[in-house]
Amino acid sequence: MPLFLANLLWFLSALPDLILFILLLSFPRQAQIIALRRRTPENTGEVLFHEPTSGSTGPTKWIPFTPALKREFLAGINPWIALLFLRHPGLFLKRQYWSVSPVPALLVPDGIKLKPDPTDDSSYLSPLQRRVSRTIFCTPYGAGCISDPRRYAFLTLLAMLSARDLGLISVWHPSYLLILLEQASETADELAAALSGGDWGDGRTHAPMPDRAREVLEVLKRRDFAALWPRLQVISCWDQARAAGDAARLRTLFPRVDVQGKGLLATEGIVTLTWPDGRHVAASLSHTLHFRAYSEADDAVADDALIPLDGVRKGGVYTVFLSTGNGSELYPLNDVVRCSGFLVRTPCFDFLYRSGGVCDLRGEKLHTGQAERLIAELERRFALFSFAMLIPARTLNRYIFLYDCAVPPDPARLADAVEEILKRNIYYNDARCKGQLKPVELRFRPGAMAAFRALKSGVSGGVKPPPLFIPPDGNASSSELWGSILEI
Repeated sequence: MPLFLANLLWFLSALPDLILFILLLSFPRQAQIIALRRRTPENTGEVLFHEPTSGSTGPTKWIPFTPALKREFLAGINPWIALLFLRHPGLFLKRQYWSVSPVPALLVPDGIKLKPDPTDDSSYLSPLQRRVSRTIFCTPYGAGCISDPRRYAFLTLLAMLSARDLGLISVWHPSYLLILLEQASETADELAAALSGGDWGDGRTHAPMPDRAREVLEVLKRRDFAALWPRLQVISCWDQARAAGDAARLRTLFPRVDVQGKGLLATEGIVTLTWPDGRHVAASLSHTLHFRAYSEADDAVADDALIPLDGVRKGGVYTVFLSTGNGSELYPLNDVVRCSGFLVRTPCFDFLYRSGGVCDLRGEKLHTGQAERLIAELERRFALFSFAMLIPARTLNRYIFLYDCAVPPDPARLADAVEEILKRNIYYNDARCKGQLKPVELRFRPGAMAAFRALKSGVSGGVKPPPLFIPPDGNASSSELWGSILEI
């Protein structure tokens, strides 16, 4: 199918949801009623597949995707897609790269239904959109099943670099694209050779591209990344909270490209979609949204009263609860948001951070409870710690395991065990597979407990160190300050 026709069909399939969304911007309550009425026993009971997600306070959860939930996702994704084409009409003649999630090795419980192709993230799209996506997307074949991060990145880069007409790059955390660009620079000769000869090592036959290979090699040698895709128009990625710095770096590297911040999406549901002016407006036609007032100072819910979408106030800080088409009622996302204003009468939100003791350097959503279980299992395997804490280090792109014990375990065995346990969190595993996070670094520090207590309270006792250091302002730079004092 010709590229223009495929893009046109995708745009037309998304346009009705955009029109309805615009018509209801003045009526958020009515939009929420429509979202609720779309759920019927016929489209909420059948489970199409289960999608794994890392629980914030527990082990991996399996989210059932029903026809109703899939339709709710489309009600949030389609307006954004249609707006992209309207704002950047050149996309009708260009291909796109959408990041594929590697599949972690998980124990699948009885009764769980997996997607036919676990690496196919287009399952969220409509049947027509999935069909045209085969023409539009330049997704690497089989990359989602590769556990080696450098091999995964190599095939991803080949798929992206083979598309000189690339117009859209969609990733989650901006650090992932920065990592890909660095690896492209480091492996320029190998990438050029694969493009020139057509042998990518993925089991498929690719047409040799000697001219493109020479161009890519020249561009990478001078690190002019923007020249890799001269027709690139949009980079979609997170750009709020701790992703802001990396998004700013992309804007510097691609000065003529619209680096657009993503809305607030989770495996469980969609909260906001991105408007062309950069605001994140509530996805009012997707799920039923409720909120609770949140105290940033106390890092806790300030009021148990549920607030509907049309009841939020500008400047208010809230946690988000979803009721969705798979039967979930008032599902807590643990995301803290601030109402930044309104698009007509529909609220817009800025993401602040994760509540409930969650650390999220690169999308890994590591929770205090997970760190607690990590330390408990390590103590069962090795020895009791007099001090043990995971500390996020943003500038190092890794966690540091700071510990003290009478008989230190073998560092290599301890490091392997820490990584093994942390990778049970599928988002941590994903970030490690993609190279967004480096392996945990061990730091043995005798006297760490006394140093921590003195730092925390000025006295040697009365303080219980948490298993995971959560920066009080939601910014990992605070943990780096604490870490420097603890000499990590």
